[in-house]
Amino acid sequence: MLGREAARKDATTASTQDERARSWTRWNQFLEIIEYGKDPHMADLVRWQRVTLLSAFAHCMREAIFSREHHDTLASGTVRGAVDDVAQTIRDHSGTDPRLDSDGKYSPLLLQQFKGYKNTDKPPKQQKAIPASVLKELRKRTTTVEDLAIGQLTTGAWFFAMRSCEYSTTSNAEKKRTKLLKLRNVEFRLRRHLTPIPHGDPNLALSDTVTITFEDQKNAELFESITMHRSHHGSLCPVRAWAEVVPVSSPTREPTKTAQSTPSSPRADYQNSPPKPSSSSSAL
Repeated sequence: MLGREAARKDATTASTQDERARSWTRWNQFLEIIEYGKDPHMADLVRWQRVTLLSAFAHCMREAIFSREHHDTLASGTVRGAVDDVAQTIRDHSGTDPRLDSDGKYSPLLLQQFKGYKNTDKPPKQQKAIPASVLKELRKRTTTVEDLAIGQLTTGAWFFAMRSCEYSTTSNAEKKRTKLLKLRNVEFRLRRHLTPIPHGDPNLALSDTVTITFEDQKNAELFESITMHRSHHGSLCPVRAWAEVVPVSSPTREPTKTAQSTPSSPRADYQNSPPKPSSSSSAL
């Protein structure tokens, strides 16, 4: 029994578990508002009554009843996510999914409600992409070791469209699925050569390709390897950028360091977890 519960917990990240707990708290707040003092799992209600309560809860979420004052309305995805979290908690407890109708399908009432919310959602705020000119400017700043490390890591990450949590420390990193890159995840090769070039090779920047293996990601894709080829640009080259990061981060005898630079030094932080065997990534 304990093993089963542990496996179920490992199926979701800590942040997902926190979000589900937050939705359940809001659900109980909603039940207090409507003065429903019975079982929060709705075991005493028939199917259409459960759907009706979920629909009312969704409307309260939409109107940001449980959110801070600066929220006027919540996005349709947030509303549906909260309803799904509550339904999953109830299903885990009783084995019955309150979102389903008598045919075992997602309730049309809830689907129409979510579609209406989506049709009236405010347009998302688009984030502008970082232009190459910004990277060139970053690489010019070499006054401090921190400036140098920022320029190197940012340039390397830019070519692979990395999330910030993949190459630098972020808040609540331990709760996220995405893993911080380690040096073993970065491999350099020459054309027609299957064996990776050692990180200590003085001609590492002359490699033809650099391959980065992402061990775990937000999209649940495991050990995905992406390869970029060397460009002939003086400063904006993925191979050159990562060749600059790897040697200063660690000698090859340190297999478990990460590819993250610290504010005070471009040397990578140590992580004690052993390398995970994979055909697409090798330990340094």
